[in-house]
Amino acid sequence: MENINIDMLPKDGGRMLEELAAGNMVITRSKNDFLYILDFDGLFHMFSHTAGAPGGGQRQFPKDEKYTATVKKLADISDAVFLVEFDKNLNVYGVMSTAEDGILSMFPGEDRDGDGMVDFGEALDEQAVDESDEQALDEQALDEQALDEQALDEQALDEQALDEQALDEQALDKMGEQALDE
Repeated sequence: MENINIDMLPKDGGRMLEELAAGNMVITRSKNDFLYILDFDGLFHMFSHTAGAPGGGQRQFPKDEKYTATVKKLADISDAVFLVEFDKNLNVYGVMSTAEDGILSMFPGEDRDGDGMVDFGEALDEQAVDESDEQALDEQALDEQALDEQALDEQALDEQALDEQALDEQALDKMGEQALDE
C-alpha cells in the first residue's frame, strides 16, 4: 500500500483500541486540535497538533490500565474520530500531515454543526438563504421591541416608586406638623 486511507470511526473507545492494536493510526479531533495515536513498542505514542500552527507535541505512555482507559475515553470527549491505514514504510510525520490535510479538506471546521455530516446533495438555493436571513432579522427586531417594552415598563415602575416615596414623605411631614400642633 502506497496510499493513506482515512475513514471516520464511531466514537467508540473499544474500536479505537482494536484499530491501534492492528497497527493503524487513530486521530481524535476536538475543534481544530488533532491528537494522533499510535500503538507500538508497548507504548501509546501521541502526537498533538493544532491546525495552522507551526509545531506540535509528542508524548509516550505505557500501555497500562490507566492509559488504556484514557485512550478509550478520548473517543467520548472528541468531536470526531478517524482511522488512518498506511504503509508502515512511510514517514509517520508525513502520514500525519497528509491525514490532517485530508480531514480538513473534508471537514474544514468552519461550521462545527455541519462537520458531523457531509451532504453531497443539492445545496440550498439563494431564495431559501434569503428567507432565512429575513427571518433572522425579523426575530432580531422582535427581540429589540421586547427589550424596549421591558425598559419602558421598568421606567414606569421606577416613576411609580418615586411617586409613592414622595407621597410617603408628604404623609410623614403632615404627621410631623400635626404632632407639633398638638
